Amino acid sequence: MLIMRKQLLIILFAVIAIGTFSQTVTTYNIVNAGISVDRVSSITEINGDIWIGEGKGISKFDGNTWTNYPWNVMNAPWDWIWIHKIIEDLDGNIWACGEAGLWKFDGTNWSYFGEGTPELSAGFMFMDMVMDEEGVLWILGGNTVESWLYSLVPSTMTFTVFDYINYPELNNDCWKIDINSEGKKILASDDVGFLEFDGITFTTYEAITTFDFDYDEKDNLWSGGHSPVQGLYYYDNEINELAEFKTSNSLIPFDWIGFMMYNFQADYQSIWFAGEQGFYNYKGVGIYEDDKNLFVHFDETT
Repeated sequence: MLIMRKQLLIILFAVIAIGTFSQTVTTYNIVNAGISVDRVSSITEINGDIWIGEGKGISKFDGNTWTNYPWNVMNAPWDWIWIHKIIEDLDGNIWACGEAGLWKFDGTNWSYFGEGTPELSAGFMFMDMVMDEEGVLWILGGNTVESWLYSLVPSTMTFTVFDYINYPELNNDCWKIDINSEGKKILASDDVGFLEFDGITFTTYEAITTFDFDYDEKDNLWSGGHSPVQGLYYYDNEINELAEFKTSNSLIPFDWIGFMMYNFQADYQSIWFAGEQGFYNYKGVGIYEDDKNLFVHFDETT
């Protein structure tokens, strides 16, 4: 599993725990933290610092001080850049991807790769990014019709493109990418389900809803979505459906799931997910405890 996803879940749990047990919540916004805009699209912990991907930039919080990098400081071509993933490479550089391109931060300067970058010929709107054990970045992008995937070796700045022209399986809308225990890249698509890529060939696995997904401790896969089909789904490591959870057939608190992550901490090991029941209605965070077959729900009342 990806370390970043585990770390983000720990952060999520800490926020929930604070809100649930002490009822003390601190809000950071444009006024008191200097973030670019009150619209956050990603949160990542790197070496004890919290990196916030925003609609118009990136901010870093070390527990005491906020450091802000608005879009113009990042050399972005326009203001709304929607940062979806932030990763540290093996050399300590920070990489960010978003809907206006790809960025590298060496601790002092931001380098931009996107509009006008020849290596990004397939497209430069990116939705997700992961790093494999060898330090290669896998960057997933696309529009509402096609997708594209790049591999990048940061030390040599070598890009390899996998586009929908040469790989017809990418002629679908893909949102998320992860790496399974075998090192294969798994892409989630609203159109077909899951795409598995071994570095040479894409294999398609039909699935119901795949807006977001994560692996549990047994390498089984959990997915959730809100359009066109809602609910929480559970698959084995060969992507065969094992269970379906909806408000109509279970005690799950809501059907529309936009974010999910598996918590590997021993005391809280379970799938966590966030969503709502319909548009802006009955929002919250849920946990499914498999050994108890129990759903736990946190919302604004708790």
